[in-house]
Amino acid sequence: MRYDEIIKCLAPCGLNCVKCIAFDEGDIKKHSNELKKLLGSFDNYADSHFY
Repeated sequence: MRYDEIIKCLAPCGLNCVKCIAFDEGDIKKHSNELKKLLGSFDNYADSHFY
């Protein structure tokens, strides 16, 4: 990984931004949005069947 890539992924606090859901270019954000899209209105089903 190049230095400029490392700086882009490094937060001021020293943590790896790529592991944060708030990082728009990270895998966590990408996969969580895809899962949300695939689940659709599953929350309505879960509310009525699992509580």
